[in-house]
Amino acid sequence: MPSQMAPSAALLNQEFPIIYMSTSQTISLSGSNQQSSAVGVSTTVVRLVSTQPALIAIGPNPDASSTHNYLPANSAEYFAIHGGDKVGALQAATGGVLYITEGG
Repeated sequence: MPSQMAPSAALLNQEFPIIYMSTSQTISLSGSNQQSSAVGVSTTVVRLVSTQPALIAIGPNPDASSTHNYLPANSAEYFAIHGGDKVGALQAATGGVLYITEGG
């Protein structure tokens, strides 16, 4: 009788982003830069999910433009952030909603 196979080392060594979830907010994506409210002072990471492709920037007064980071639709991405910073977002093609979850 064949023995049971153990999970591969590659599977066991995968890293998964884990954050303590806190406040959430949304930004409506449009053809002009939209900013979130400032994140909490203890926030160190944000989870971003967008219903449509978006361009994003992070900082004290972020102004997202075509030269900023591309965020694909329907994919959770995690970004480091300083407490009090904001997320700026711009639609890449069509309007949508950007969901921002603070964590630390």
